[in-house]
Amino acid sequence: MLSRIPSPELANLWHYLRSQRATLLEGLEKAPAITEPRETAADRIKRLLARYQAQYDVLSSDDYFPDLYRRLYLANIHGLKEQESKNRQRRPRPKRDRKRQKTTDTPKGARRSLNDDFVDFLLPQLLQKEGETRRDAKQRFENWMPLGRTCSKLVKEFGAGIFLRLPDIPDET
Repeated sequence: MLSRIPSPELANLWHYLRSQRATLLEGLEKAPAITEPRETAADRIKRLLARYQAQYDVLSSDDYFPDLYRRLYLANIHGLKEQESKNRQRRPRPKRDRKRQKTTDTPKGARRSLNDDFVDFLLPQLLQKEGETRRDAKQRFENWMPLGRTCSKLVKEFGAGIFLRLPDIPDET
């Protein structure tokens, strides 16, 4: 390679640039890897529920199939709740202290139930009348789940198109 370079000044420049490239590559190898913060379960739930809510809001204005999008929405919510409950069961629980003290499993305090996470995100949608409390919203969410379970089973078994064929779905099958 050096035999092709006609002048000594260009040869020196070539050696200099070659050495600089090597030091830059070494610096990249030694640089610490940038790690993204891990997504917590609550963040994942909020992200997916926000996506489901946006899909429902966009599609629910359709006059041809008024119940279709609500059924799909409830099926998605129930499927996510089922998946998160399985994830929570798989995680090892911290060894319990026998002392009576405030538990600090999460940064916000005591460990929260999965229903609480879902109700907190869906609270504006669950509170339909003025003056309703969080307890009313939680009850409404628990009332949604039997229909969500049925819709989720139907979607898993037959696909989302089954809702176009069924005129009405009972709460339990």
